[in-house]
Amino acid sequence: MRLLMFRHDGEARLGALREGSADDVIDLVVLAASEAAVPRDLLSLIEQGVSVLAVVHFPAGCVAAAPGGRTWRQGSVRLPREQVRSTTGAGDAFAAGVILGLHEGWPVERCLRLAVASAAASVRSPNTSDGIKPAEQCLAEADLAGYRPTPPVRQVN
Repeated sequence: MRLLMFRHDGEARLGALREGSADDVIDLVVLAASEAAVPRDLLSLIEQGVSVLAVVHFPAGCVAAAPGGRTWRQGSVRLPREQVRSTTGAGDAFAAGVILGLHEGWPVERCLRLAVASAAASVRSPNTSDGIKPAEQCLAEADLAGYRPTPPVRQVN
């Protein structure tokens, strides 16, 4: 990846992110947003030139899109409320899962599974990273817990 951009502020605008970039290319954007904003944000990110993958995550899961129109959806891990210790760092853990999977050359589906698995591992700990385990262990624990139904993507006109 030539350039990685990671945003948590809910704004799908890339112009300000490109400033200072040597080649003006953004390969990946991971964005936290409300479910209602997902279709608009994904479309906007791709139209603004994301070259590899745009991912929008929210509590129920995530949706990703690539140039050319391919999309993926993944529900979040089913965790009992009493297992959630702190949500601080969950978005960072999510992004790390996407990044690691892409770096390893995994299919997008597996990258998104690792992303939600990493976020789930993170929220089980009172600290931002103590709950994170190796990728295969995060995936195994998430598979055991199960996933929420895949979130629907509402079309934007």
